[in-house]
Order: sequence, then C-alpha cells, then structure tokens
Amino acid sequence: MAFFKFKSNKNSENRSENSTTVDINLTDNKEDSDSFSPIPFAELTIPYLRQRKYESELTSLEEVSQDSSYITYITSYDSDQLRINALLTKPTGREPEEGWPAIVFIHGYIPPSQYQTGERYSDYVDYLARNNFVVFKIDLRGHGASEGEPSSAYYSSDYVIDTLNAYAALQNLDFVNPNQIGLWGHSMGGNIILRSLVVKPDIPVAVIWAGSVFTYQDFIDYGIDDDSYQPPSPTAPRRQYRQDLFDTYGSFSLDSNFWS
Repeated sequence: MAFFKFKSNKNSENRSENSTTVDINLTDNKEDSDSFSPIPFAELTIPYLRQRKYESELTSLEEVSQDSSYITYITSYDSDQLRINALLTKPTGREPEEGWPAIVFIHGYIPPSQYQTGERYSDYVDYLARNNFVVFKIDLRGHGASEGEPSSAYYSSDYVIDTLNAYAALQNLDFVNPNQIGLWGHSMGGNIILRSLVVKPDIPVAVIWAGSVFTYQDFIDYGIDDDSYQPPSPTAPRRQYRQDLFDTYGSFSLDSNFWS
C-alpha cells in the first residue's frame, strides 16, 4: 500500500518557480458585462471552486458508543443544501486549551447502494481516535443516509464540495482546534483530497492512502480494472452529465483551456 503525506505551503510566494498557472474566464466573453453567463461546466474548474464559500455546521450529536478513549456520535452537516451524514469521534481525555486536532476522513469507492456508515475503516478510525484526534468520517452525498445523488471523483466537484464543507463544519466546533484540521483519504478519497488541496491550499496537512490520483490522460489510456466498480445506469444523472461534458469539450486534452 502506498502512503503519501502532503503538507501545503501557506506562503504562495514560496511556490516552485516551475509551477504553472492557467487563467480561465468563468463567463462567456461578451462585451456587455450585464449579459455575462457562466461557461458550461464552470463548476468543475479550479477558479470556480476557489471563489465559492464553504460554510457549514454540525447538527445535534447522537451518541452511539463510548469507551475509555473516545465517544462516537452520529451527526450530519449541510453541503449544497443536502444533509450529509457523518460519524464523529471525540476523545474523552483532557481537552487541550485550544481544542483537539481533527481529521476529515474520506472513504474510498464503495458501491453507493452497498455503503453503510458503520462498516469498513473502523480500525483506522479507532486508531486515530485513540491517539486523541477528533475523527469526522463523512458519508459522501448519495452514500448511506446522506442526501443527494452519488457523483464522481473525476468528472464532478460534488465530493470536493462535501469535503470542504465538512472542513468548515469542524472549524465551527468549540472542542476542535480550527488551525489543526487535516484530511485523510483512501483510494477515491485520495483523489478528492488532492483536488481539495488545490482548491484550499491553506489546509495544513493531508494523508493519502493508495490514492487514485492518476491524471486524466492515464484515466483515458489505461482505464480502471476493478471488479468492484459498478457503473451508473444509462439513465443516471451523473452519466448524462458526463456525456454532456464530453459533448461540449471533447475528451481530455492539454490543448484545451477548459481541461487545463
């Protein structure tokens, strides 16, 4: 299993001289500014995701278990006006003066119809919780009891938005240190984390386990050989959305300003 740890640089002036910035106009190029309209699929672009706000708070905490190290709760938060379900752990020890450090925990691909909040990753959550982290394991939209339609980590920003709203929700908890919140993700969750870091580079730390972080070009050239993957039905909204995207901009190309 590959293990990657990323720590963002809060000082943008210290970024590598070899880095590249691509400017994208999010509106149609019209002379009359009053008639500007967003370009098709602007919601997928980095500029769009950076300019939008991420604000959320947790609902009530429903205790489901407790031991000598931590208490586990079921809770939820708002993301795009959808109720996103989550599992939250809180250490039982003496709370640090500035609050506990916390982790937004993002699951990998599991067929949405089979996903259950309490299954999988329990050992990982347990280890982190016993080491005095608040762990916020979110059920991405369309999974478990979370509202909304399942989406895609590669041709949609929905899961990135869910992640950054979860980050904002943790910052509003009175027992969490808002300056010590990181991201942890596995497989598909690693892809979501990498995109989240691009959108919000001031996130102090992130850990990616066996992340599906290949490029669009690798995705096209090699695809995914994974028997667990269950493609959406031909009538699923996300399948139609993806087809509309390709009909508008074609398949991925570095020569395309939109795809860049």
